[in-house]
Amino acid sequence: MLGHDEVNRIDKAGLWRAYQEWPNLSNRALSQRLELPVVHSPESIVLGGMGGSGAACDVVADWLSANSSIPASVVKDYHLPRHVGKRSLVIVVSLSGNTKEMTSILQEAVARSCDVVALSSGGVLEQMCRRLGVPHNKVEKMMVPRASLPGMVFVALRVLGELGLVNCQNDLREAALSLERMAPKVAPDVPIRDNGAKKLAKVLHGKRAVIYSPSFSASVGHHFKASMNENAKVSVDSGCYPEIFHNEIETWKSAEDRAVVLLRRPDEDENVSRKLVRAKKILARAGIPVVEVREEGALLSSLLDWCLFLDMASIYAAVLRKIPPISTPLLDKTRTV
Repeated sequence: MLGHDEVNRIDKAGLWRAYQEWPNLSNRALSQRLELPVVHSPESIVLGGMGGSGAACDVVADWLSANSSIPASVVKDYHLPRHVGKRSLVIVVSLSGNTKEMTSILQEAVARSCDVVALSSGGVLEQMCRRLGVPHNKVEKMMVPRASLPGMVFVALRVLGELGLVNCQNDLREAALSLERMAPKVAPDVPIRDNGAKKLAKVLHGKRAVIYSPSFSASVGHHFKASMNENAKVSVDSGCYPEIFHNEIETWKSAEDRAVVLLRRPDEDENVSRKLVRAKKILARAGIPVVEVREEGALLSSLLDWCLFLDMASIYAAVLRKIPPISTPLLDKTRTV
């Protein structure tokens, strides 16, 4: 089950190879030339992005919340919040460069005299930047935005590091090395008995997946939800603990074909650890299977390793459903609207 030949038979486009390229993609992003904006002591960092580009913004924001004294937020819309202005640094991210929400955000940021920098593989966004005098940084496209995540994360953080707003160089190097260790563990040629991503896909097959992450890594849960939506074409619920213990736990009374994924780290709050022990007992009594995905590295390494592991699981989930993971026909119908 889920052998190399079966994966290639369903994933004819070879999307899985793009995910396996993440270590090399990260290393290339580490060494590329950057264009930097002139900043004026920003009081906030605003990242704008949709879909896979927005997922990269979420990862950056999660890392910033633990490593920067400057508040960071993510905008996934056509317009900036009202408070964003001259003392804000706006980072506009669109892998294609043609995302209408982000071209709108760029125009608003310039009109409000924000410090602005953009990331894309080209497209309209790059053309607008050249016309408006906004620094633009190329990001590498790996077939689709969801499979291009680490390049966008690395370039965005490098921009912030080069501006002197964060100290991230060691974290970036460590994350690249960690991805090099993770990628071969979840590759198609690794049999299911030794491949945690394949095991997870098998547990989730035919069930409604629910992923719960620590609040400081909500980006991973959102990204897994989106990857399962696009790759496997299934609905996935996501939530964060400890918040779920104040509401969602009340729904854990019967299996209802659910399966739960828990993201865990050894440095989680001891109060959370105690609650998770009780929560797992409640889930077991309800007959709901639970899979824990544990990470022990620095935060950025954990965020990206989780994303790679779970994205490969979404590829294997698509293979089990005999659905090509690359195609997104319904999304394509609304892309130009």
